Amino acid sequence: MKSLQKILVACLAITAFSCGNDDANNSVDPSLLVKKWYYVSDKVAGETIPYDDHEPCGRDYSEFLSNGTMNDVDVFNCELITDTYSYTVNGNLLTVSDSQFTQTVTISKLTATGLEVQSTYDYDDDGDAEVVTVVYTSI
Repeated sequence: MKSLQKILVACLAITAFSCGNDDANNSVDPSLLVKKWYYVSDKVAGETIPYDDHEPCGRDYSEFLSNGTMNDVDVFNCELITDTYSYTVNGNLLTVSDSQFTQTVTISKLTATGLEVQSTYDYDDDGDAEVVTVVYTSI
């Protein structure tokens, strides 16, 4: 499962969950978000875990469109599997939703070529929640 989907699904499953941080009033330029973002790595507990689910025929990515739609694309056996969501940006909070759930994560970095989103959930299934930063790049 792709990193963003893991974050969204895991966050939804934690009932006492709070995405975001104390600095939620920081604003990002949402126009910088509108493009394809390719998965690079997860950062958890001081460790960087490279994203290793790309295939020789294509790379997994999330694409944010200017109409408020996000396509999360998984390249599997050289076929594109796309999940579509709605999204909004309020300050540095990114809210992604579909008909079954809504989830908010914090944009901790957004530049022309780099995106990092942060959330807190049990990344390693050990019963303790970890702060997880998912790192993306655009080409």
